[in-house]
Amino acid sequence: MMRAHPGRVVAKVGAEGVYSAALIRESLGVALKVEDGHSLASALAIAAVLAELGLKPQPAGLLKKPITNSRGETVGEMRVNGGLTK
Repeated sequence: MMRAHPGRVVAKVGAEGVYSAALIRESLGVALKVEDGHSLASALAIAAVLAELGLKPQPAGLLKKPITNSRGETVGEMRVNGGLTK
């Protein structure tokens, strides 16, 4: 997100599925925790939250991620389902 939007967003990953970000121009900050500690899920979630707060476009790599089996075959994908509650 920081590479896609230089100077507009600052993001920091934490331990066990924690992610935080600040939208500089909007003076908004967000922190989230994925309960099971999944770091990929937290990256996708923070990107989705920031998009809902106006940070667009999202990098393609943060929209969805393929899930592969032990043979390297794509068997599904991880993506955000839902959004902010208002």
